[in-house]
Amino acid sequence: MSINNHDSDIDYTAAAAAHLRAEAKKRGIRIGSSHAHAIVAAHLGYNSRAALLAPNADHCLDDQWLGQEEPHKELISDAIARMRDTELTTAQEMVDFLALTIQDGLTPPCCMTGRRSSDNIPLGDVQPGDEPEAWVHPSAAHDSDQFGHCRCCGSSVLYRVEDLDSQGLCEEHKGEFDCDEEEQKDWDDLVEYLTKDS
Repeated sequence: MSINNHDSDIDYTAAAAAHLRAEAKKRGIRIGSSHAHAIVAAHLGYNSRAALLAPNADHCLDDQWLGQEEPHKELISDAIARMRDTELTTAQEMVDFLALTIQDGLTPPCCMTGRRSSDNIPLGDVQPGDEPEAWVHPSAAHDSDQFGHCRCCGSSVLYRVEDLDSQGLCEEHKGEFDCDEEEQKDWDDLVEYLTKDS
């Protein structure tokens, strides 16, 4: 099973609000849609959803890296304190749950399982600001039939197996260990020299 999560039209803040409501419901906590959106905005450092949506806001709603930002827990507490008719409290345990759940919801889902988690990692050699093709949860990343590491990039960068060549190299490093005829002859001569007395 493979889930495509490379969609630049996704509003990750709306996805995070929906995720927050669903996860809270599992704990028996009801959160209205407007309250969920207000808490997500606070998580990102805004006093309201309207401020987050303002043209001069620092965040882009379709930024796949929003889940990697540090939460603004004080603003989450402030947002809860301003709410009426809510089951939410400003207790640290509640604020920590909300912040972690929002981080999970802001992160693109795993391309294999659909699981939203701030532990998900992007595929390919990408940096914040780049748009990865997909994200994968570490538990799914252990499937060596699906994912692997480039011999040059190392274990910090994960690729789909089909994006690695037969030598285990990514597109950028393809041919890294290939020799031209002269280099190959030098290696053959060295091997012959080292093994001539064997």
